[in-house]
Amino acid sequence: MIYQELPKPNPEDPQIYARIDDDGLCRLTCTEDHEPFQEWLEEGNTPLPPDPIPEPEPLTAQQKLEAAGLTIEELKGLLGL
Repeated sequence: MIYQELPKPNPEDPQIYARIDDDGLCRLTCTEDHEPFQEWLEEGNTPLPPDPIPEPEPLTAQQKLEAAGLTIEELKGLLGL
């Protein structure tokens, strides 16, 4: 069993750790106050760093228009084309 830090969406949020069991599955998350986590640290263990967050694929022009709620026809109308 190991613990791994999870990415923090907001820096002011408490750090959350995932317990990864020997079979590779996460069945528990906790904060640093969790007693079994504290015991694990006292045994000399160190949690793994968080996995990097993948960069999202850039949006296409069509996807940007759709996100704005516009169709190509509406955009052409706005531009007088």
